[in-house]
This record gives sequence, structure tokens and C-alpha cells, in this order.
Amino acid sequence: MEAVILAAGLSRRLGGGDKLLLPVGGRPVLALTVAAVRKELSGLPCTVVVPPSGPVRELAQTLGVRVLENPDAAEGMASSLRVAVRMAACPPILLFLGDQPTVSPAGIAAMGTAWRTEPGLYMAAPWYRNVPGHPVLLGPGIFPALLGLSGDRGARSLWGTLPEAVRRRVDIDADPPPDLDTMDDYRRLLAAADSPDGQGERRDG
Repeated sequence: MEAVILAAGLSRRLGGGDKLLLPVGGRPVLALTVAAVRKELSGLPCTVVVPPSGPVRELAQTLGVRVLENPDAAEGMASSLRVAVRMAACPPILLFLGDQPTVSPAGIAAMGTAWRTEPGLYMAAPWYRNVPGHPVLLGPGIFPALLGLSGDRGARSLWGTLPEAVRRRVDIDADPPPDLDTMDDYRRLLAAADSPDGQGERRDG
């Protein structure tokens, strides 16, 4: 299994700047996400997909992970998925988003269990109190379909096309990891980081 963190987005909704470089507790968001993923998946390979140039690429190269450049980053998420699939080092892929530094240990554990018990799965995804989230498990069986995606479509756009025998929804009694898309999201992330337990209002059960 390989952790893949998508970090080639354009931060269009932020209103200026790159969200992955925003500081939280003195560290960029992407650095926090990588640290959280590596903490939960110690010993597994970790890859970050980045734009072909710029500060996000430069930051990723300092984080001790494998860095894959996406020359078509402006196209959208599908292009990063294609890069990850073509260069997969150790399938299956456990897919994370670079703007989710508060990754869910429960979600990670659930995806690992799904693969160990059903290694033929094409996709498994966590639903946090009925809200779909990450990380998403992508088995080798779905790789050809991922290579056919285009635009800003993600892996979950294929969910409804998969037979039930090769997909698993895993329900988790926890809040989903919050996205960082807008400055309001950033302010909430800062408030959570400044709370006594570092979690703010996030609850894992």
C-alpha cells in the first residue's frame, strides 16, 4: 500500500495565494498533512503529486517523500490521479488531499482493514456520519478507469459505475476531516490548532 497526497491544485476558491503554503502553528499546511499521514502510516511509502514548478513543489522536496510532478496540473484533479496511477510504486493507493492536515486515524484504519479483508476491492471510501471523505482506497483493478478521467473529476466520480462486489462504503462515527478551500476554512483551522487539545471542535467519536 502506498499513501498518495494530491497537492497540485490551483487554490481557485481561496482568493489569492496557495492554500498549501498557509502557515498553521508555524508550519505550512502541506507539511502538516504529510507529517500526519506519515505518522499514521509509518513504514509505508508516501508520495506527493505537485505542480511542475513553484513553491509547493519546492516545499514537497524538503519533506522526505517521493515527489511526482504533474505537468497538466491546470487541468484539474483527474490529471494528478493519472500521474499517481501511472507511477504507483506499491498498489493499492490510499488517496489523501494535501489541504486536509487533520487526517482521520479512524478513516485510515478502516481503509487498511477493508483492503486486508478484501484485497480484490477496486475502491473503498469512508463515510463520516453520512458524509463521504478521505482517504479513499484505490485498488489496481480501478486503475484503467482512473487513467480515463479528465477535468476536475476525482476517483469518487466512478463510484456509481462499480459493481457492489468491488466497492465498499465504510461508515465511521466521526466528523469528516475538514477541507481548506476558503479563508473562512483557514480561520477555522487556525482556531482548531489554537484550542487546548489542538482539535478545536473536531470529534472522532
